[in-house]
Amino acid sequence: MPRPRFSVLLPTHNRAGRLRQAIESVLVQDYPDWELVIIDDGSTDDTAEVARAYADADDRIHYHHQDNRQLNGARNAAVARMRGHWGCFLDDDDYFLPEHLGLLADYIYDDEDKNVAAIYRSGQLLERDGKLTRLPNFTNGSDTLRQYWQMPVGPFGMAIRADVLRAHPFAEALLLLDDFVWLSDVLRDHRLYQLPTHSVVVRAHADQRSRTYPSAEQLAQNVATLRRAYAAPGVAERVPEVLLRQRIVHQHTHLARQLGRGGRRAAAWRQLGRALAAGRGAGLGDILRTAGVGVLGGVESRV
Repeated sequence: MPRPRFSVLLPTHNRAGRLRQAIESVLVQDYPDWELVIIDDGSTDDTAEVARAYADADDRIHYHHQDNRQLNGARNAAVARMRGHWGCFLDDDDYFLPEHLGLLADYIYDDEDKNVAAIYRSGQLLERDGKLTRLPNFTNGSDTLRQYWQMPVGPFGMAIRADVLRAHPFAEALLLLDDFVWLSDVLRDHRLYQLPTHSVVVRAHADQRSRTYPSAEQLAQNVATLRRAYAAPGVAERVPEVLLRQRIVHQHTHLARQLGRGGRRAAAWRQLGRALAAGRGAGLGDILRTAGVGVLGGVESRV
């Protein structure tokens, strides 16, 4: 079987109801040279039946079941099975717009001047309450690693060269900030090219992984993870230390929002005080937004 241009890598766990839209969004791509690798990470719902039905109907779709290894274990399993020249991650609760892979192919293969990047990225749209909002893109010509610490994003929307994926496995011991650490490491050595487009959709909903850790212990682990990522070779020379403090503040404000949504307003305010101390002048906008929306107003803020 010929090697496809793109391998779409889809880890999933117990989201049979959402999985269909993710798979369908690949099937309707206007660029047909792809394979879809679905890794079922120990699901106990109807995921197997849903995925197998699609795999039986289209030989570009490959379904694999494994014992639960968490998201990064499933991602690594997908990379190990991919055959494409480029890997594109797709979460089971998100979806591609029909033009996504075609846009990536146009920039990767039709413009020799740009074909020196290891990563090509199309922008994300946030779907909340039936409305789509464009999220910011990176700026070409400026250090992407520095921009990334300023504006973290996950690998969704990116086409990543197969050799880069194989050289940088995901840390299976990390359950949170895994995307952040992984991409920070990759961007130390590899160039990203940002397309002037938005062609993938992130769906905001209550059971996202990042919204499930209202504890000081997890906060401490996250802060330690950020400090280790900043201490990696070459990062401090390209990323101002104030951006590390902003990322630490964001971990504090995230916990404050969790506490506020849970009705623990006094604890949330105390957490904002800790955020102020940790930031030492950095992240004030994040703190003020959390105070005005996530804690006082009780309205859900995007993490």
